[in-house]
Amino acid sequence: AHNVDTFDYFMCFDGDKLTPYMEKTLKSKSIHFMDIRERSHYGINDKFSAMSEGHWPVEVFYNYVLPMHLGELGYEYSYKVDYDILCTGTYNLEEIQPTNVGISGWSTKLSLLSPGVPRDVIDILKKKSSISSDVVSYMNVGFIGFNNKIYTHKDMF
Repeated sequence: AHNVDTFDYFMCFDGDKLTPYMEKTLKSKSIHFMDIRERSHYGINDKFSAMSEGHWPVEVFYNYVLPMHLGELGYEYSYKVDYDILCTGTYNLEEIQPTNVGISGWSTKLSLLSPGVPRDVIDILKKKSSISSDVVSYMNVGFIGFNNKIYTHKDMF
């Protein structure tokens, strides 16, 4: 009900899994389907074939190709929003547009000990100067804004 005329909506997954019912549903909600098989030239299957924690299928990373593709289609900004996010009001685009950066999102501080990162791993990261503290900035990737031009130009993918 909110933001109806604010955004164009896209969903991206393997077209082999698109059923006629799904296609009809997407069309009825004005959601444009993008087949990841048509985006294979970005090399995602090669770059992300083996995720160490195994939580997410490689297809998830097509979310980070879409800003480049949408930029080619003329979109200045794009937003990746997880399906489980409930929008209860109108977005204030001036507050969320990444006008001077390639990517933006909500972040907070996180103690690495809280999610159970082993102390020896934290110590190794500190020794390598990858982190300076047990507490690091953590970005929630459920909602991310992209400045498609900057994101592409700086090869942030």
